Amino acid sequence: MAKFTKPVDLWADNNEERIKSGALVLQRGQYVYCGDKQLSRYVGHSIHTINVVHGHNTKVMTARFRERVKFVKLSESRAL
Repeated sequence: MAKFTKPVDLWADNNEERIKSGALVLQRGQYVYCGDKQLSRYVGHSIHTINVVHGHNTKVMTARFRERVKFVKLSESRAL
């Protein structure tokens, strides 16, 4: 069973660099903040970007998240 993890503010305490270096590990789908207190969902990251989905409500954000994950998985499968 997955354990609830408190949302991380990506813009606070050098978290962006910690994610990119591997010092802070987030799970795909984990709720995060991007400065403000509106929740977003973490999709993944690369050397230059952190991929998150924002939404005005949970229903919209979940739909956007599912679509984004589909494309990320497709991209990852083609890179192999």
